[in-house]
Amino acid sequence: MADYRVNIRYNQQNLGSAVNTFVFRESIGTPSDAQLLAAATAWMERIYDPLRPFMDSGCVFASGQVVEVNNLNETVRVVGGITPDISGTASGDQLALVTAASAFARTFEPKVRGSKRFPGVVETQQADGLLANPIVAALVEAVIEWLANFVIAGLAEGFPGVMSTTVLDFVEFAGTAVVTNIPGTQVTRKPLRGQ
Repeated sequence: MADYRVNIRYNQQNLGSAVNTFVFRESIGTPSDAQLLAAATAWMERIYDPLRPFMDSGCVFASGQVVEVNNLNETVRVVGGITPDISGTASGDQLALVTAASAFARTFEPKVRGSKRFPGVVETQQADGLLANPIVAALVEAVIEWLANFVIAGLAEGFPGVMSTTVLDFVEFAGTAVVTNIPGTQVTRKPLRGQ
């Protein structure tokens, strides 16, 4: 078994960037780097597909990388780059660059959870300071894909989770999560938390 982190970076209207990381453990098997990269690309596309219609077209995928990590979430080696099709497609003005749709996922380990802020929410998906129902529904779909196990070239399975700084190891998700209609921000997360 090995643990991997997928690093995703967005360019937001050439004014800033947004970064997300996703962690998974590969079950016993021997997938090649190419197979790992293909599985990570497909996973990112499944996660972001429901959200893309609600992300401003100025929120453009900039880079993606898969790295193998140790139990301290330190890079062991770079597996390679990925280029999933996950840019925003909505026309209209993006909310403030720090605004994002928020979710967190539970684990069975006390005080360990994963959190995500998905960037690029457009103004038309917000009313009275809250996210509109369509984007909340899309966020639920995205989180379902974030938590779902996935196949790596039929040889192994990817188990999403977090690299916990509490237990200093990978912790798999419990299969439950919380989404909110309160806009989150890209800048409030503690370094390395919820990866």
